[in-house]
Amino acid sequence: ANLIQFPTKELMNTYHLMRAGESLLEESNLLMTNPLFLTNREAALSPLGIEQVQKAAAFLEEQDINPSLLKFTTAASSIDTADIIQTDLKIGRNRCVPEYTYMDPRGIGSWELLPLKETEEAIWALDVLEAGKEGRGGRPPPKDDGTPHEVLADQVTRLRQLISLLESTLGGDSILLIFPDGTGPAVLSCLFAGIPLDRVHELNFAPGEVRLDVNYYSTQAYLSTLEQNENVQLSYKEKIARGKEQLELLRSNPNIMNERDAAYEENVRIAKEQEAGASKKREEERLERIAAKEKEEEEYRKQVEERRTQIMLEKKLERERAIQQRKEKEENGGGGVSATEIVGGVGAAGAAFAFAALSGSSDDNDNKIVDKKAILNVDEKERDAVLGLSSQASSNVTATSIDEKINTTVAISSASNIAAIDDNTSVENTAAITSDTNDLISSPGIQRMEELIVKAPIQIPEMVTEEEEASLREKRAKDAMQEYLDSDDGGEAWLDFIADLASEVDATLEEEAENEIDDLVVNSMKQNGTN
Repeated sequence: ANLIQFPTKELMNTYHLMRAGESLLEESNLLMTNPLFLTNREAALSPLGIEQVQKAAAFLEEQDINPSLLKFTTAASSIDTADIIQTDLKIGRNRCVPEYTYMDPRGIGSWELLPLKETEEAIWALDVLEAGKEGRGGRPPPKDDGTPHEVLADQVTRLRQLISLLESTLGGDSILLIFPDGTGPAVLSCLFAGIPLDRVHELNFAPGEVRLDVNYYSTQAYLSTLEQNENVQLSYKEKIARGKEQLELLRSNPNIMNERDAAYEENVRIAKEQEAGASKKREEERLERIAAKEKEEEEYRKQVEERRTQIMLEKKLERERAIQQRKEKEENGGGGVSATEIVGGVGAAGAAFAFAALSGSSDDNDNKIVDKKAILNVDEKERDAVLGLSSQASSNVTATSIDEKINTTVAISSASNIAAIDDNTSVENTAAITSDTNDLISSPGIQRMEELIVKAPIQIPEMVTEEEEASLREKRAKDAMQEYLDSDDGGEAWLDFIADLASEVDATLEEEAENEIDDLVVNSMKQNGTN
């Protein structure tokens, strides 16, 4: 496409220029130029803006204007305006073409979203004072949100590219251009007519305003008409005067915030204060919960420790009572508890039996001097003594074994008493007691003794000297006594059983105490978790 040169008196197409109707932002007296934000529905047509566009559509219809091409920006107000025009004038959709860049409004930087009326007047004054004929001066301050801060020359560059493209691709078309602001179509009018850009705002478009067949001649004629209208000129001068004051105010306060940013900052401040208060309250509640929990845990630990101490004390007392009871039982049982005492009770009888066996080695029954009364007396005394000792012994010893020991002891004692009779007893006395002896031998006690002797026969050594015989008898008596002491009568097993039982009871009590403490701890933790 050929780049068009301005001003130009000849155009291949007919251009009708229009400003979109009033937007919701303009109705709220907010100035917005960021092309990205203008696509939001908050920049859509207001009810008044819709009426303005409908009147413009009616005017176009009255003037028998039916554009062959309808171009509009992506701003929400421009889109709504194009929809109304297309519907009212019955323009086909294929003839409605959006323009994404070349028709964007001039960006005003950090003055974005400031009050529309005051800020617009300040921008007009800025352009009058600094823009110059080509519009290269008068740049607004920048903004960090991506909003451009442009001079009029930047808008001129885009419009030059737009017209160059349309003039190169189309010819003889009636084109309606819909701008979102009033400065864009005014700048294009100045370009067509060669009017200095520091006067561009004299040609500014009002919301919903449409001008037909804008070219070099029509623009010059329209400007001449405005210059002759004193009211228009007076109004314009008043705006510029107010604008200068507002411009000085804006420049003296570079950190001035627009209404939206101020409202946003205020909301942020309030939100921060509320959040700080809520956070402080939450922190206080959290600390209170922690303190309450720590106090509860401390009380619980004290209770557990007290309970543990109490349980351990009770278990200790129980063990001491159990030990004391065992000692009392042992003391009350006399000598029958100890295996040593049991052996001691029958030791004398065993020794006498051994000595009697050694001394009574002769096969001649006539030489056996037996005292019937002594045998009977020994039988009763020894039996009672042994029976008393055995009844206190371990329950593991059966009645049969006790009876055998008793009878054995009687036999041993009887033999001992026989051996105790003096060997020098006279032969005369021997004959006198022979008949009594025979009667005694046939008695049940003697027969029982003989049965025991048969079961445990005693080896009678060969005849030796008296000294050797005495020594041998003493040795054999000691051996018999040691063998008897070494024999297992069940006493040691009973004592071991008692000791094992006591240990088992202690272990069980300690385990029960630990389990009870653990159960208390677990139940408390569950209650804390539930709360």
